[in-house]
Amino acid sequence: MSASRARFHAAQARAYRKLDNPPEMELDAWLDSNDQIRQKLVVQLDQTDNPLDIEYLEFSLQELGKRRERIIFLFENQREYELLDIFADVLNRDLEFVAEAAERMGHSTDQTLVIGTFPTGSINAKVLPVDDTADSRERYIVVDSGLPTFANLLAKAVTNAVPCFRRPDNSEPDYLNDIALVEREIMKDPQAVVTRYAELIQSYVANGDPNAAPRYLVSPDSVVISGRWLSSIEQFIVAHEYAHVVRGVMPKIVEDDSVRQAFARAIEAELSRFDELESDQLAMNIVIEAYRQRFTDFEYVNKFVIFPIFVMFYALSDLQWAVDSILSGTHRENGPPKDSHPPPIDRLEALFKWLVEDYVKTDSAKASIQHSYDLAHKIMGYYGGMAQSMVAVAIERGIPVHPRWQ
Repeated sequence: MSASRARFHAAQARAYRKLDNPPEMELDAWLDSNDQIRQKLVVQLDQTDNPLDIEYLEFSLQELGKRRERIIFLFENQREYELLDIFADVLNRDLEFVAEAAERMGHSTDQTLVIGTFPTGSINAKVLPVDDTADSRERYIVVDSGLPTFANLLAKAVTNAVPCFRRPDNSEPDYLNDIALVEREIMKDPQAVVTRYAELIQSYVANGDPNAAPRYLVSPDSVVISGRWLSSIEQFIVAHEYAHVVRGVMPKIVEDDSVRQAFARAIEAELSRFDELESDQLAMNIVIEAYRQRFTDFEYVNKFVIFPIFVMFYALSDLQWAVDSILSGTHRENGPPKDSHPPPIDRLEALFKWLVEDYVKTDSAKASIQHSYDLAHKIMGYYGGMAQSMVAVAIERGIPVHPRWQ
C-alpha cells in the first residue's frame, strides 16, 4: 500500500469516528427482509431451467449471504469506515478505464492519483492535493462514501420503468426506450415503481446510507441493464475529476491531517462555472469514446452511456434539493450550489446542448440524444415528484438529515 493510500485510510477512520451515530435501522427487520428475498430467490431457482437465470440466481444468493455477514458486522461494530475498501477496487478499475481512454485521445497526466470514498457530505466528487509541496505529483480523488451505492440503487430503480427484453439473435438483455411504452410501464403500478426511488433519496438523506432503503428484487435482465448504467455513471464521475487533473484546473488547498477539512476548504476555492462545464464535456467525451472503441453502434452508446448520465444529473438534483429542504425546514426550490459545481440541472442542460450542437454531427445521432434526454426527463419527473412528497412528510415530522450532510 502506498504512503498516500495509507494516509487516506487513516483520514477515513478519523472522519467516521467524529460522525454522530446514524439513526439505527432495526437489525432484526433488515435480516427478516434479507431472508424473505432469499426465500423468493430459492423458489425462482427451483422453477427455472434457463442457464442464465440459474447463474444469476445462484450469484444473488451468494451475494445475499455476504451482505448479511457485512450488515451484522456493521451493527456490532457501529462503524463503517473499516469496510470502505469494498468500493476501492471498483473505483480504481473505473479510473484505469478512464485513464486508458483519455490517453488514447491525447489526454494524459504524470500525476499519481489515489481514488477513494469519504464521508464528504457532498453530491460532487473532488480532486485534492495530497500535500502542499511545489513538486507534489499526487492527488486524491474523493467520492462521498454513499455515492457508489446510491448510483447502484438509482440504476436499479430506473429499470423498474423500462420494459426489458432479449433480442432473438442476441442473448444480451436490452430495453425499450419508447416513451409511451415507458409511461405505460410506470402506470402499471405507479406507486410501487416511483416509491423505490423516493425511498432511496430518503434513506441517503436521513440515514446517511442508501442501503437503509427497503430491499426488493428485479428481473435478471434488469440487473444486467442496471449494471451497465452503473458503470457509465461511475466512470463519468471519475472522468470529470480526471478531466480537472489533465486540464490543470484544481483547487490548491491542502490540510495535512484531514481529508474532510481539505474537502471543505476546497469547496471555498471556487473553480469557475466554466471550468466545471468544460470538465463535464471532456468527461463525457472520454467515456463515450471509450465505449465506441468496443461498440460501433451509436445507439448502444446512447442507451447505455448517455441516458444513464442524464438520469444521474436529475437524481443528484433531487438529492441536493432534499438535503437543502430538510436543513432549511421548508419545501423549497434548489438553493445555490455549495461548491464550484453549477446545480446539477444546469450541468445537464449545458452537457445536452454541447452534445447535440458540437459533439455529434449526424441528424440521427442528434435525434437519439434528444430522445434519451426526453426519456430521462419523463422518468425522473415521475420519480422526483414522489421524492418531493416524501421530503415534505419528513419536514412535517421534523426528521433531520444525517450528520454527513451538515
